[in-house]
Amino acid sequence: MPRQSIILLLFCLSQMALAQEDLDVFASVDLPYIAYFPGGHLGFAEEAAARLVYPKAALEVGLEGRVLLELEISVEGKIDSIHIRQSLSPECDEEAIRCVKGFQDQVIFEPGKIDGAAQPMSWYFTLVFNHRSKIVKAEPSVQPVYNYALFNKATRLYEAKRYRRAYKYFDRYVHAFPEDEDGYLYRGKAAEKLEQGRGCSDFRMASALGSSEAGQLAQRCE
Repeated sequence: MPRQSIILLLFCLSQMALAQEDLDVFASVDLPYIAYFPGGHLGFAEEAAARLVYPKAALEVGLEGRVLLELEISVEGKIDSIHIRQSLSPECDEEAIRCVKGFQDQVIFEPGKIDGAAQPMSWYFTLVFNHRSKIVKAEPSVQPVYNYALFNKATRLYEAKRYRRAYKYFDRYVHAFPEDEDGYLYRGKAAEKLEQGRGCSDFRMASALGSSEAGQLAQRCE
């Protein structure tokens, strides 16, 4: 066998031996076991969302979005602390923390482990605020007193095709009476006249509050 071939063969054998050593070292490493909630991230988000109540201030402006939270999971599987890592608004952040705090006295997680020993560990999830979130309305026996003079003025402006001013008046009405689905419906209609797609958030909100017409309009946005 030529000398060059022998050298090449010896080099290949040495590289294979080194690669096997690397594999043996890697195989001996005990990878961390991440803290786990039965049902996963989606399951925990659903549990938390069931407690969520849409903040009135966010509802007034049709605010939708996500809050990213970091939970510190103890070695016992409890939530030690809660931190906001991506904010939506002060009111939504506060509501997100309130929803999760209800779980703090419960052992609901399998704790994280390193080298087989339980360790405190961070766990992240997002809580979504949208038209599917729970919206608290007035009791059926309590009839809210709406300012229909303001609403009617906005309607006259809309009918006169003065959509920008109509939007402003409907917007004032929504801020004053965030439980009235008609405010969102017509603010959305005025917004659509100004820019296509701009009224979708309002249509979804009005639909969540019980407007069937808004529900049909919201479907066109998807």
